[in-house]
Amino acid sequence: MFSRLLEETFPPLKINSVLGYPGGPEMRPRYRAGRIQCRSFTIEAFFAREPYHTWRKKGFVRIIVQTGQARDPQAPRCPDYV
Repeated sequence: MFSRLLEETFPPLKINSVLGYPGGPEMRPRYRAGRIQCRSFTIEAFFAREPYHTWRKKGFVRIIVQTGQARDPQAPRCPDYV
């Protein structure tokens, strides 16, 4: 549902959802190969463990949207679309 909301909010955006991966570790090689460009998950997981620490340090990932009533202080550079 969230990907559909993003497409309707930002009309040039086109999202092709890929389902069926059992978890993040199975997806990581697809990121490196360029087969997956985006992933959504909780901010707690993103700031809690590897490989996300390294990905943030190297600029490999970027938070483009966050949901919730207030901006998370861990992601101050995330655009505010509210």
